[in-house]
Amino acid sequence: MSQSTGTRVENPHGPLHTGSGDLYVTVGTQLQDPDRPTFRRLADDHLARLRRVLVPPAGMGAARHKLADTGTVILDGPAGSGRTSVARALLCEHDQETGVFRELLPDDEDELSLSNPALVGTGDRLLLDLSAATAAQWAAARADLSALRKSVHEQHANLVVVMPHGRSLDPDQQHYRIEIEPPDSLQVFRRHLRVHAVPYEPVPTITAFLAELRSMREIADFADLVRRAREAAGTGEGFAQWCAAARKARDDRRAELPRLVPERGGRSTTVLRHRTLPR
Repeated sequence: MSQSTGTRVENPHGPLHTGSGDLYVTVGTQLQDPDRPTFRRLADDHLARLRRVLVPPAGMGAARHKLADTGTVILDGPAGSGRTSVARALLCEHDQETGVFRELLPDDEDELSLSNPALVGTGDRLLLDLSAATAAQWAAARADLSALRKSVHEQHANLVVVMPHGRSLDPDQQHYRIEIEPPDSLQVFRRHLRVHAVPYEPVPTITAFLAELRSMREIADFADLVRRAREAAGTGEGFAQWCAAARKARDDRRAELPRLVPERGGRSTTVLRHRTLPR
């Protein structure tokens, strides 16, 4: 009498080979620890470019030493001073063999509480950007900050917090606070032009633009408009013409924005008509 035999496997938790031939296994994000939260990551080339265009502001050196000594630094400073860019640049300097660069999102429904130890992995570089937080959001974050710092210390990680300017900080957290001041605006503009490979010349358009208080984002955007104006320029045009075209494109865009905002109870159907600079 013949009898067949076989093997039965129930509820496998990994790759299972049930036939002949080779077995190829690809390990990806689907096998990551299910207890770790989803998070926002930035591309390496984005971080590398950020470091190239950043003009170190006053206070960055102190922030660098604080992060190296304690694993935590809390950045304060006026809006537009480049605090978030400084935070990212500081964390880039602490790249380790383990861990990832990630941005904590405490208001995201899929994110763990800041006091949950599972939020921090070994060697992680964590950015907690609360620069636009409300009073209630900042109060909640402050309450969990000590627990978060404990997890960061235990996991040999690094944490940079960008606090909302003008908000209070608990006395035991003041030790980690560093004030960031905006760098020289002309230096920032010239640095962006250099990265775009655009030669700089002193022209009245730039002097007038930088005479007003500008955020780091505004300066970066205007430098990019100059870059795009150069690409669209005709033969014989130079830096002064590129800057004039960039200023016109910026003014046209700002003039059109109010017309794009839907009126209450209706939709805007405004169509933009202006010279378009290449991306």
